[in-house]
Amino acid sequence: MKHSPAILLEREEGRGERPGPERAPKPKAAGRALAGMTPGARALLQRLDAAGFFALFSLLGDGNFRPYDWEKLSPTLGAKESLWKFLLLGGSLPSASASEWLGPAALEFLRRHKLCTETGGEVSLGRLSLITHRGATFFMERALMSPGYFGEDTKALMTLVPRREAGNCLCLYPGNAAAVLPLASRSKVDITFAQGSFNPDLIAANLELNEALGKPRFVAGGAPGGRQRYDLIVAAPPCSFEPDGVDVPAFIGGGADGTKCVSEVLRSGEKLLADDGALLMTFMFFADLDGKLMRTRLNAFLEPLALDSSVIVISKHLMQPGVPIFNMIFGSVAAGKDAEGERIARKMLDHIKGLRLEAAYLLKARFSKGSGETKRDLIDCSDLYYGAWTF
Repeated sequence: MKHSPAILLEREEGRGERPGPERAPKPKAAGRALAGMTPGARALLQRLDAAGFFALFSLLGDGNFRPYDWEKLSPTLGAKESLWKFLLLGGSLPSASASEWLGPAALEFLRRHKLCTETGGEVSLGRLSLITHRGATFFMERALMSPGYFGEDTKALMTLVPRREAGNCLCLYPGNAAAVLPLASRSKVDITFAQGSFNPDLIAANLELNEALGKPRFVAGGAPGGRQRYDLIVAAPPCSFEPDGVDVPAFIGGGADGTKCVSEVLRSGEKLLADDGALLMTFMFFADLDGKLMRTRLNAFLEPLALDSSVIVISKHLMQPGVPIFNMIFGSVAAGKDAEGERIARKMLDHIKGLRLEAAYLLKARFSKGSGETKRDLIDCSDLYYGAWTF
C-alpha cells in the first residue's frame, strides 16, 4: 500500500485569559492543541467528578469497557441516566442541557477538538466514549472496526510504559493514544505519533485531559524519517493474518502470517532508538499449537534483529471457530457481508491449515540496543494461562 508524503502537524501551546462566565473561549485554529490542561478540560473532569460519573464507572469492574454493561446499568441511574448515555453510549442531549450539565467551558472543549456533533439543537459524541483506566481519562471509539478502539492489547502495553520526566517518545499505530497517557501525564516528554490510521484531534484531546506538558507531533503517511532518535518507542501494531482473497481491514491486518507490521516496527526500532532507548510492544504471533515449535518459529523471526529482546508469551488461543480471537478476526472481516460469511470462514481455515497458524500467542515485548552479542530472553507462559484479549 502506497503512503502519501509525510506531513508534520505541529501542535503548540495556546495562551489566553481564562474565560469568564459570560464569554465562551474562542475556538483555536485548526491543527493546534494546548500543552497542559486547559480550563475547559479541567472543567469537564471537575463536572464529571462532582456528578459521580467516575465512581459509577469504576463500580463495573471488568465490565467497565463493555457497552452491554453500560446499557444494563443506565436505567438505574435516575437523573444521571441521560449524562451516562451521552458520555458512553452515543446518546444525544439538547444543547442547553449539555451546557447545563457540563458547563460552557467543558462543552467548548468538546467542540474545539471536534469530539461532538450538533444536529437540530442536539449534541452527541457519536461513537466516542469517555472512560478511565490506570489513572488516565480518555476518549475511545466503541466500534470494534475503528483505529481508536481500546482493547486488551493496549491495556497490556500500558503496563510496560514507564514514567519519565522528559525525553522523546515515538508512538506507532497510536489509536487513541491511551498507551502513552501514563507516560505523558504531567511530564515534559515530547511524543511523536505516526504510522497507521489515527485522529489527531482525538489524541490531542486525550493528551490535554491528562495534562501532557510535552509537545505532540503528528506524522501522516508512515514512520518519521530524519536524524531524530527516541528514548522510547511504543507500539501495538496490526497483527492479524490476511488470507488471499479476503479483505482484512487495514488497522488489524498484518500480512499473510500477521508479522508484516510487527517487522516494520522492529526495523523502525533498529533505526530510530537512542543508544539507551527501549522499544515496547504488544502483538499476536501465530504459530503451531505445540509450544516448542512456536518458540522455534519465534526465535527464527527475531534472529535477524540487531536488538536485544525480552519477550513474555502471555497466553495461547486456538485458531478455530468459537474461540474469541478467531471470532473477533472473522467478525471484523465479515461485518456487513452476511452472504460471504461461509466463504470467508473457509478461506481463513484453509489459510491457517496451509501455514500451520494453529494458535495465536499473545506477547509483551521489550527491545533495546545491545553492545556486542545479541541477548534473547523468552518466557513462555502460554500453557499455564488462558487470557482474554481483544483488539
